[in-house]
Amino acid sequence: MQRIGNFLDNNLIVILIRKLVEIFITVAFVILILVVFGQVIARYVFNNSFSWSEELARYLQVWIILLGSTICCRKGTHIAIDFAIQKLPYNWKKIIKLITFLFMMFYLVILTLNGFKIVSVIYAQYSPAIHIPMRLVYLAVPIGCGLMFFEILILFFKLGWLNKNESTLNFHSNVVEKREN
Repeated sequence: MQRIGNFLDNNLIVILIRKLVEIFITVAFVILILVVFGQVIARYVFNNSFSWSEELARYLQVWIILLGSTICCRKGTHIAIDFAIQKLPYNWKKIIKLITFLFMMFYLVILTLNGFKIVSVIYAQYSPAIHIPMRLVYLAVPIGCGLMFFEILILFFKLGWLNKNESTLNFHSNVVEKREN
């Protein structure tokens, strides 16, 4: 099963999707900074503000947060409270981490499916200021949660079938690494 995790982790399609997510986040963040900076200049220097800047900034933040969470899942940088398991033996830590992954995947499946339901319900609505389809905004939920599910699934496969001699497991994060002997 670890081979499945390694295969998925090193698959060219997965690498391409990860790179596209990183590029999208970078471009969205640059646009967000420019829009907010432009709004500040327009409001305080020219005493006139854009009617659409706050709305665009909010929608960009939603996408940045949800797509950025996929990177956090992969790198194991989400906030975690793991004080209680620090003193446990390796096998117990591993079991707790696997159970945590299962709960996370279950929750992400629910969010992904309900996200698509919401997108289908608001299909014909448009945003008030910039007049973009709201489905583009709400698609951030199922896409972000689906990508997070996939990243957790890869970690689940990589961790689940390793023993203490084969891996280092950072329980402050989700990082699973192959130990070099």
